[in-house]
Amino acid sequence: MIGSVTGSKAWADSGAHDKAQGIQEMKDASASRDPQKQGMGRAEEIAGKMTGCVGMEEEGRESKNITKNK
Repeated sequence: MIGSVTGSKAWADSGAHDKAQGIQEMKDASASRDPQKQGMGRAEEIAGKMTGCVGMEEEGRESKNITKNK
């Protein structure tokens, strides 16, 4: 965001790199996660929507449905 506001290509590139790295780290962390045991359901789904994290939103929806069907 700072790179966009200031017009600094270096900051914009750095921000894009950091974002991509963060997304990959979240994907790696959730790869071994069992939504049946570690899901937070609706709260996680809403947090995913608020932050724009599609994976978190989907995992929340999945764990919410698993909990509801027990």
